[in-house]
Amino acid sequence: KHYEKFSRRKEFERRMSETITKATHWDRTLTDLATDLLTKKKKAEAEEEEVEIDTDLAQDIQDLTKEEADKFRKQVALRATMNPSDQYLNSLAEASSQAEAGAAAFTYGVRQYKNGFWSDNLLSIVKSRVFYRVLPRILINTMICAAIVFAYHFHPGVGINVQGFTHVVTGSFLALLVAFRINTGYRRFWEARAEWASAKEKCSSLARLVTTAFGDHKREVREILRLLQAYPYALKQHLRGQQSMSELSKILSSAQVADLRETGNMPFNICLKLSFLISFLLEGDVRSAYVWCEAERHVSALMNHASATEIIASTPVPVCYSRHTSRFLSIWTLTLPLTLIATMGPSGALVAHPLICWALIGSEEVGHIIEEPFGSQVGGVLSFTKDRRTTSESLPLLKFCKQIQGDIQQIEEKWITAHKSRLGSVGSPDFANAGWADDGGMGDG
Repeated sequence: KHYEKFSRRKEFERRMSETITKATHWDRTLTDLATDLLTKKKKAEAEEEEVEIDTDLAQDIQDLTKEEADKFRKQVALRATMNPSDQYLNSLAEASSQAEAGAAAFTYGVRQYKNGFWSDNLLSIVKSRVFYRVLPRILINTMICAAIVFAYHFHPGVGINVQGFTHVVTGSFLALLVAFRINTGYRRFWEARAEWASAKEKCSSLARLVTTAFGDHKREVREILRLLQAYPYALKQHLRGQQSMSELSKILSSAQVADLRETGNMPFNICLKLSFLISFLLEGDVRSAYVWCEAERHVSALMNHASATEIIASTPVPVCYSRHTSRFLSIWTLTLPLTLIATMGPSGALVAHPLICWALIGSEEVGHIIEEPFGSQVGGVLSFTKDRRTTSESLPLLKFCKQIQGDIQQIEEKWITAHKSRLGSVGSPDFANAGWADDGGMGDG
């Protein structure tokens, strides 16, 4: 009996040891799996941020040589390490040096065309985005022109001698269509930029208002400033069909991020939170009611800017107009060799026809490139590729977001510094009693 009891106990201990070993193995496996998933998530967020930054630089580095693009990236990286004051002084120094050298003044963040670059622009035609996108159509037109020239050369009696009156008359209407197409795309591009500029002004004005007129309501002021910093990022993602919380989690609390993740319109949700935060002013005196009226007017303006940009992003140029212009242009260029042969001869037509096609088809393509100022949608999903020649001329929204965030952070720093100077040092009782001691961040919002 003692032997059987001993044997059962040994068997129990063996099974317990095996169970503990298996549990330890599964725990290690789950830990490795969680670590791997977390690493992949961080890597994906880093790649997404890198693609976003590269996309915002696409407008500036397009059509540059490799050396010029590398130099420009280094300049952007250097500015990123500077504070706003150093950036401003550096831009002034560059403007002064260029003015002394007789060059045009440099404007930070804006790439301007300069007359001295005409030779570089001419030599970089084959590397431009427009040429890359219209190259297949130019090749097809050139092959058809070569076939017509070949037929005329070996069979001159065929009678390919079409007068150019038809193309002269229709060319005038075609020029109007193409010009109107470009003007429509540019108007959409500029309206989008103007809306973002107005949104930047409203965010800064509202931040200035709450820091100067909200008195001792410091927690509400902090939350409003955080929401104003998150607003441009939420608007950017909403216009581009994205919903990445990696940008917003650096600004808002976890509860606010979770709330935004569940909503479909993040800018609207942020504006709603702003209205809730300033509603306490309605319970005060006449001065508080006036401050609420001004603050609510700014929040309504932010909502209007979000709606206006959403309309631009969701309303394309009418398809029938684009298709008619493309068909008209294709027929006109495909039949143009018949006219050129009669006026310039086969050799002249073979040289002039590709250049005319590049000018007209390229001009039409410019309208397509700039008509989507927030990025091109492919199957409902925003598509950014490493080959910048396939992307649209999108606005650098990430740069705009960082500018708005930087302005609000400066206002917040000035606000905190003003109260510190009035209440004393950080460790003083007045500073702690006033609620300025470290409270662990935003808390639960």
